[in-house]
Amino acid sequence: MLYNKKVTRYIFSFVILTLVAFIFPITIEAASISINVNTSLDVGATTTLTVSIPGVTGRCNISSSNPSAIALSTSAVWIEKGTGESVTVTAKAAGTSTITVTPTTLADDATGDDVQASSKQITITAKEKVVTPPPAENNNATNNNANTNTNNNNTNNNVNNNTTTQKSGNNYLASLELSEEGLNPNFSRNVTNYSMSVGEGVQNIEVNARAEDARSAVYVDGNENLQDGDNNIYITVVAQNGARRTYTIVVNKSSDPIKSNSFLANLVVKDMVLTPEFSKEVLEYDGGTIKTNESKLEIYAYPEIDNATVEIIGNENLVDGENTVKIKITSENGLSTKEYVIKFIKEKADETEVVENNAYVDTENDNKLVSTFKNIWQVIKNNALLLIMYLLVIVEYVQIVYLYKKLKQKENNSKNEKEFDENVTLGREMVDIETKSVDETPLTRDDIVNNENSNNEYKRRNAVNNISKEDDEVKDLTQEKKDLEKTVYDSIDKDLEDINKKLDNLSSEDEASDNEDTEKQD
Repeated sequence: MLYNKKVTRYIFSFVILTLVAFIFPITIEAASISINVNTSLDVGATTTLTVSIPGVTGRCNISSSNPSAIALSTSAVWIEKGTGESVTVTAKAAGTSTITVTPTTLADDATGDDVQASSKQITITAKEKVVTPPPAENNNATNNNANTNTNNNNTNNNVNNNTTTQKSGNNYLASLELSEEGLNPNFSRNVTNYSMSVGEGVQNIEVNARAEDARSAVYVDGNENLQDGDNNIYITVVAQNGARRTYTIVVNKSSDPIKSNSFLANLVVKDMVLTPEFSKEVLEYDGGTIKTNESKLEIYAYPEIDNATVEIIGNENLVDGENTVKIKITSENGLSTKEYVIKFIKEKADETEVVENNAYVDTENDNKLVSTFKNIWQVIKNNALLLIMYLLVIVEYVQIVYLYKKLKQKENNSKNEKEFDENVTLGREMVDIETKSVDETPLTRDDIVNNENSNNEYKRRNAVNNISKEDDEVKDLTQEKKDLEKTVYDSIDKDLEDINKKLDNLSSEDEASDNEDTEKQD
């Protein structure tokens, strides 16, 4: 009964502790990210995004889900002792983008232990700024928009008649045709930057641009009186609601277009991944974060024209933190220049991580193992109380199992004692029967009927009788052995007696012979 109460008590404790452990699950988050930024911008405007994590030092990656609408000046920041780090946010086109801040390596400023934090997101919206369209100052703009303005007048009349109709915000081009060939890349409604080269005799370029929405206005500027070198042609699409989108064409004018080429054919930076991937029309790249003790990058810039001049600016004496490196390309004739910009964050590498260029050291698995153990230790420290509760649950479970086994063992012992008592009683009955058998007292029918183990008793009696017979045979064999030994010993004694007699006779003869010899000598 005592064991039953103990088992019940331990089971109750086990259930309570288990419920508490599941109600308060383990958490490994020890820090929270704070983001401060203006979430609504006009297209073309910039703002500052500030990231901070109180009491923590470490690195965070920052990304934009829609970089064509919301662009970031860097892809990572280093937070020193919780101090907020700033990132420039630029609204490039109308739309929304989710900015995600993801921590990578964080350390507690007080203890130096690794801490973890969940990534945080915030949504920024870019809106088109309502502006007054520029006046049509050239014939191309007037000609291109004659039909458009007519359509707009008709549309405006319809809108006035139905004031509930929402104004369109479609500011895309449907097609773009030029009087000169060589537009690069081919036209796409989503691509806003293009380039081309023309001969020295070209003064004007006719632009035929058609908007997707007939109610949108299209304005062309910079396509006349082209000068030697680079010229910018702007095609601006203004939607019905005032939203504006500008397509830019950089036209290089030269008597020898090849000599005016200032594009890069390829750009490679050792130990750095450029974002986006290199394209000669893309002039700005994000190099992310690099760890190095070197004061400069290994940059390989290959111009499309061999005689073009390549100049790398800002690649000397790199500093820890943000760096900007520019690659300036000047065409052979000096009339065209382009600057490719790389922005990145430099972190100082640990001395143990610096290896020779030709050496290969695989420390990734070791770093992962160390980081794993540090994370486990941090979890234990942050959830010590809850882990103790889990340990108590396990101890309670072991005690319950132990007491249950003890209870079963006690029940088995009681059962064995009962069987032992029954066997003792049965043995006594067997002794009575054997006694009757030894005394040759015949068993009556009542003895057989009243004894529930009569068959066993008969077997027992027969076994006793067989043992008696065997004992008699052993006695007979023992007597025969004794008789045989006596016979052998008697025979040996007789032989020894004969040998002694012969030895005595020999001794007497020798003595007589010695006496005769003595007499003869005398």
